Amino acid sequence: MIYVSAAVLFIGPMIGFEFSWWLLDEKHVQQWSPVLLAACFIGAFGYYLYLQRESTRPTTHAFDRSAFIVFITAAILQMAAWRVVGSHSVFYDTSWDLHFDAVIYTVSQVVMGKTLLYDLPSQYGLAPEILAPIFKLVRLTTRSFTSVCAILQLVSLLCVWRVLERNVRDRALLIFTSLALVMVTFETVLFVLGLVERYYQYWPIRFFWPAVSVAAFHRYSKSETLASGAWVSIISAVAVLWNADSGAMVVIAFSAFLIFKLAGTYLAPGDLRAVRRKLWMSLALHCVIVAVLIAAFLFYLSLKAAGPLHWNWLFEYQLTFYKLGFMMLPMPTYPSAWMTVIAVYLMGLCVSFTGLVRGRRSTTLDDIIYLSLLGLGLFVYFQGRSHILNIITVCWPAVIVGAMLADRVLRLVRARRADRSALLLPAVALGLSIFCAVPFIWKIPKFVNSVHDLYVTRKIPMSPQVQSEIDFIRAHSKPGQACEILAIRQGTYYTEARLVSPLSGPGNVETVLQRDRDSMVEQFQTLRPTCVFLGRGTASQDFDPRINETLKSYGVMATNDTNTIQYLVPLK
Repeated sequence: MIYVSAAVLFIGPMIGFEFSWWLLDEKHVQQWSPVLLAACFIGAFGYYLYLQRESTRPTTHAFDRSAFIVFITAAILQMAAWRVVGSHSVFYDTSWDLHFDAVIYTVSQVVMGKTLLYDLPSQYGLAPEILAPIFKLVRLTTRSFTSVCAILQLVSLLCVWRVLERNVRDRALLIFTSLALVMVTFETVLFVLGLVERYYQYWPIRFFWPAVSVAAFHRYSKSETLASGAWVSIISAVAVLWNADSGAMVVIAFSAFLIFKLAGTYLAPGDLRAVRRKLWMSLALHCVIVAVLIAAFLFYLSLKAAGPLHWNWLFEYQLTFYKLGFMMLPMPTYPSAWMTVIAVYLMGLCVSFTGLVRGRRSTTLDDIIYLSLLGLGLFVYFQGRSHILNIITVCWPAVIVGAMLADRVLRLVRARRADRSALLLPAVALGLSIFCAVPFIWKIPKFVNSVHDLYVTRKIPMSPQVQSEIDFIRAHSKPGQACEILAIRQGTYYTEARLVSPLSGPGNVETVLQRDRDSMVEQFQTLRPTCVFLGRGTASQDFDPRINETLKSYGVMATNDTNTIQYLVPLK
């Protein structure tokens, strides 16, 4: 009965969940979704009952090539279908005007010589400073940026998949969990609905280093040496600098893991003083490495900057959004996918800590603890913005933990240390993985067609107007010139024309405080930029009316052929 209750606990909140437009408006359109969920669960349970026959060979111990081929094919399809694009793919859409612009503007300005925390803030961390050397070797364009992001995407997915593959022996569970992992990452769920949203803010910026830390931690859990632990600490420090929102969770997760292990050594039988000493040393080394590397990088920024850094810019956006309640949404109190994800993490912590107390040494248990702690951290960060899309975004550790826990139950049943009713639990994990994988498999023709279409149309502008604006700005400026662009897609245009803003402060999209608007107006009136590109009509940007007053002293030198961008210079 306990297994039935546990199965209901995990799968019950998922009833009503569907990969459809319900994700956006919560209006159910696929009445067959609960039927599909039930069929996946029943099919998985029947499959595991069948595999109990002695003649079957359900597990694999060596590297599973078939699972890898399935995973890497899905990951490459995911990457090539819509995530590597150039300026010809830019058009009038929120995904470009807001989301992409908020990321690329900061990168473009740092590449052109500006310093974060001195010249401008960065809503998504100090990643542009770390990426800038790459784009000083390889010219920054929309295509080069998305290509680098694609490389980060593939590397990060391979990191988490490798840990999954090392811990899950059941082939069916491994294959379908691999597909589920691809489905819930990098906005694939939106792509299958027909929405092309790349959202580089999370994929890969917030995802990359937590994913890499999982692979580094797995190596540490196998060796438990100070050197391998130091690598996790180094990655943790870089993760915080790269993006503090998710990076802090990496630091906390490894710290909490070491504390968990220490607590286990005090409760477990036997003389564990040597183990305890090494754990204390690892914890101390972790704190020192993180503190020293963060301090060193901030010191580097202070040397690079022409004046004192604006330390308040480090967390200004997060504090502002929380104070204003921007995009805040309470977690649902009724059964929902949020409950399933948190239940997986709690189960992972309970099972793993019980093993620690009993003195078991297991790489899998260590990985489960770390992933559960990391997942909880990412979960907590988004629980105040509890849109269903956010739980999909942060559920990837739960996908891996669920598969690991299910695989351990399968091993117990096959070793006859648990009865067959326990198969209900791995059936839930496999059933949910199949439920996530089915939409991806169903849409494979869409992925393939998208790859083909992107290649065929790679030199054809999706929006002739946007291409006209890019060409116009390039024609009336020189690379490296200080020009102010007062138009939407400001960051994209700075990137493609290789220009730098003469003003300090955030870009147009990230200007949310009146203080920043006042600063922009004051600088514009004082500096009087000698080169201004002003958006008109559909290209116009909402900026302070006082800018209009200053622009009255400017003359229009040229206008593009779509009459959406003007080139202005100050009148003498």
